[in-house]
Amino acid sequence: MAENQQTRFTELLCSKLCHDLIGPISAVINGLEIINEEKANELGEEGNKLVQRSANQAAERLAYFRMSLGSAGADDKLQYDVLLDLIKKLASEKELEIGWFGVDNYINSRINKASGKLLLNLVMVAFDCLPRGGQINIKISNDEDKPNLLITLNSNNCVLHNEVEEILENEFSESLLTARNILAAYSKQLALTCSQDITLQEKTRTCVVFKVA
Repeated sequence: MAENQQTRFTELLCSKLCHDLIGPISAVINGLEIINEEKANELGEEGNKLVQRSANQAAERLAYFRMSLGSAGADDKLQYDVLLDLIKKLASEKELEIGWFGVDNYINSRINKASGKLLLNLVMVAFDCLPRGGQINIKISNDEDKPNLLITLNSNNCVLHNEVEEILENEFSESLLTARNILAAYSKQLALTCSQDITLQEKTRTCVVFKVA
């Protein structure tokens, strides 16, 4: 990757990370303000609950981002059960139903780091397609170290933005990168590292299907 494009990647990944953390951290600040103003009544108790909930969300998102965007430790392998737990928590926060297929064959195994990061990042791309809730099914199959993935989204309102689709379907240049499609671009780079491709198998208003093989 050219130096300028690598810099652009870094800037946009940081932008995406900050964007997703601003919400819960701002909620913590708002909760603390409520507590300070309303210590003695019911509203103050609501502030306490808001602070606790939002702080937990921020901590869980940081753990997810550390694994999906950071170095994820010194080891070159990641535990499947850790990855699945991170995905389950993020799905719960976003109030999305999630189904797993084939996972029992891998749950006690370790996955190639690039493949694990690919799973985490493509799941975030998928979650962004379900702004009003829905069902996400993740099927893991084939190779234990570099598995094939099938991610199926079902909802009354699946939204795959054109700029994300363009990144996934075509070669891309620095000029096409945005904060909205940067995770798709990073996922594509990770798939290339794993000698795999990401394909969009279906795109309708009610169903979107991503395949990695």
